[in-house]
Amino acid sequence: MSAQTVPQFTHEEFLEHEVQSNFRHEYKQGRVEMMAGGSRNHSLLITKAVRLLDIALDGRDCEVHSEAMLVHIAS
Repeated sequence: MSAQTVPQFTHEEFLEHEVQSNFRHEYKQGRVEMMAGGSRNHSLLITKAVRLLDIALDGRDCEVHSEAMLVHIAS
């Protein structure tokens, strides 16, 4: 059995692909992995969590986004 090579992508290549994709992906150190799709219950839970966080953080220098927001976390 031979080892499979996992393609590596630059951050820019990932962003180019993600804009054109019908599915969401996660980028970690050059590796791209498809993210799982959400269910109705997942969507309702996220909506409630975002609403509660937004209320709790009102007046602070913070932003609350749903899971659809593309975020870059610098190490």
